[in-house]
Amino acid sequence: MSESNESELATYENKTKMEAINEETVEKLSEANSPTSISDNNGQQDVNSEESNEKGTPTSKSSGTLFVESEQKISPTSDTKDMMSVGHSQGRPTSAGRQRTPPVGEGTPTGSDVHEVTNTRNLVAFDTDLQDSYPERTDSETDLIIKRLKETLATPQPTDEGDKEDSIFPTSVPEEDLEEARKRQKRRMLEREAKMWDRENAPSRKGMQDVVDERVDQHFNRGIELSNEGRFESAISSFSKAINLQPTNVNCYVERAESYLQLCDFRSAHLNYKKAFSLEPHNPDLFDKIAFISYMEGQCLFDQGLYSEALESFTRAAEMKPSISGYHLRAIACLACLNRNQECLALITRRLEAETTGNPELYVLRARLHRIFKNATLSYYDVRDALSLDSEQPEAKQLMREIREVAETAKQQAVSLTIQGKLHEALKKIATAVDADPSISEYHVFRGALYRRMQNFNAAIDDYLLAMDKADHNEQDPVYLDAQRQLLLTYNDFAVYCYHREFFEEAIVLLNKAIKGEKNEKGLYLNRGDCFFKINDLSFALADYQQALEIDSTCWNTRCRIAVVHNEFGILAYQDRQYQEAAVRFSSAIEHNGKVGQFYVHRARSRYLMQDVDAARNDILISLHLDPNNDEVWKRDYMF
Repeated sequence: MSESNESELATYENKTKMEAINEETVEKLSEANSPTSISDNNGQQDVNSEESNEKGTPTSKSSGTLFVESEQKISPTSDTKDMMSVGHSQGRPTSAGRQRTPPVGEGTPTGSDVHEVTNTRNLVAFDTDLQDSYPERTDSETDLIIKRLKETLATPQPTDEGDKEDSIFPTSVPEEDLEEARKRQKRRMLEREAKMWDRENAPSRKGMQDVVDERVDQHFNRGIELSNEGRFESAISSFSKAINLQPTNVNCYVERAESYLQLCDFRSAHLNYKKAFSLEPHNPDLFDKIAFISYMEGQCLFDQGLYSEALESFTRAAEMKPSISGYHLRAIACLACLNRNQECLALITRRLEAETTGNPELYVLRARLHRIFKNATLSYYDVRDALSLDSEQPEAKQLMREIREVAETAKQQAVSLTIQGKLHEALKKIATAVDADPSISEYHVFRGALYRRMQNFNAAIDDYLLAMDKADHNEQDPVYLDAQRQLLLTYNDFAVYCYHREFFEEAIVLLNKAIKGEKNEKGLYLNRGDCFFKINDLSFALADYQQALEIDSTCWNTRCRIAVVHNEFGILAYQDRQYQEAAVRFSSAIEHNGKVGQFYVHRARSRYLMQDVDAARNDILISLHLDPNNDEVWKRDYMF
């Protein structure tokens, strides 16, 4: 018979034996299902346990133990001997490897041991003790469990070379391979022992901190690589792993913040940089980066139209870095978009005061805000300052053109209304022109003239003075000359206005200012002389009249005023009984104005008291000739 046939025959014999064992197991399983064979939950042992103890096979002390360990020698059963004899009688070939035949000595496992291990009573007892954890099984499920136990049941190891023929479970591994495996195992054990005792040549073991640092470096480098590849989310994951291992690593927070920035997650980036700054509070770069992130966040919010949120970010950035004007400008832009013009104007003013070098853009922005608040004059000055800093600033140039167009249009409308006699409407229009472009002195002269016609002399004087100042007091400038002339006339008109209301001293002050500016105007002297005459300051009155007479010696009004003053002086001298002085004064009055009969009457009295009767008689006759109805002559006895 060939070796293949012998192998098939051995396989068939083993299969037949296993079927016989299964049938016996099923029979014993049916017997084990009786109530007397199952242990209760209180830890009582079953009949099988007692029989096992009688045979010398100890069971596990704990309830529900399946595996039974044999400590005594068990004689082979008749069934086992029969199966072994059958196998030998049929000429079962020996395996190529070592046969696992148990030795004859004491404690050697036999077929009865195998039968005892696979005892179904033990299986049932095991299943019963754990019934709280395992559900009840059917017979088929129990058979399946028994089958699996048999498949995993350990095979007794052969102890002698002579047992090959009697072994039930032959191995297919050659003896040479087993021997070689044993040698390799022994050699490894010797090497391990040598390494354990050879500490000088043994490799040094890494400490926990070294392992953590190495792992952190790996995650950090991996995050850098992913970030360079544009895989920022994966890079964030790597940096987070490194931070979990080493929470005080500033570089990890910084790189993770940069990855968040690439993803436009500004809030997370801000928190990471803030954490890094808390770990290194003296690092100015981190502080600047936090401010910049706030600025970037605000810019994104501003582009989305979220001006309130953007204002918070810009304000936070400006508070952190007040020296950077860009942060303040963006906050100003947010306020302007929110129509919070008053706050915006105040912020711009503070920035212009803080900056040593002017910013034309800020001036232009403030000029626009002034136009919103109807402050045309302030708007003009801001535009002018912007152009002084940058003459080619396009927005400032455009604003200046608009301002001048508005001013000129308003001035033309004021002239038209003045011709129509609508002075109040004309005044409003020229005021608009002056506010729009206060640098044009002609507008002030025109408005001063309107104020003068409306007898608002103080406002007129202010406009003329402003016009002269804006003309730089250039006497060659026609605008300056015109303003000066109009100012003098305004002083005179104001003095006349005060004279009629008996404010003589105020009138004198105004005429003094007028005469100081124009010394060749006789009317000013005449008016001031009249004011002096009203306050009985005859000397100053006579001086002003005489000055006016020098300017124009042919002026009859001047001569009449001088005559009146001399007459007054003569009356005062007459009252003081200075008749000679009185006669001289009356003669001076008659010399300047011989058409007044009263002057002759006064001189006649003085001459009569001086015993010059003939001269007195002649004066009375002339007086009657000039004024025949003079009652004073007829009431007194002048019959000489």
